Amino acid sequence: MEINKAHIDTLPLLYTLEQQIFDAESYPLSKRSLKTQIQKSNVYLATIDEKIAGYLLVFRYKYTMRIYSLGILSAYRKQRIGQSLITFIIHQAKKEGYRTLSLEVNTSNHPAIELYAKLAFQPIKTLKNYYPNGDGLKMVLPLK
Repeated sequence: MEINKAHIDTLPLLYTLEQQIFDAESYPLSKRSLKTQIQKSNVYLATIDEKIAGYLLVFRYKYTMRIYSLGILSAYRKQRIGQSLITFIIHQAKKEGYRTLSLEVNTSNHPAIELYAKLAFQPIKTLKNYYPNGDGLKMVLPLK
């Protein structure tokens, strides 16, 4: 598996992947939004045998890097690709000098919460009605 920044030529594949992973209720990103984030170097792709298996999208703030979206195609789940992407971005955030890495996750997404906790993310706040189908949990990983 390789992890690299997405390039504009991967936009059509990334958009297709986004539509496959996230249904309409999960608010998949538009092609325009994905293009903007690729141009800002905020999208990282996990590839296996030159095929996109998943991606991670981050937003950069002054002191915090925020994991906005993590998506793995169903055929590649349970292969630790999500964990690899997060571990990669932890190192990237440290290298870039960020103080914290943050994310929000649906409180019903127990496998994701367990993964984030395993990687030392700490729950700091419940976000009432954050998602259409439930509450969110804000989690933070101190980097310094």
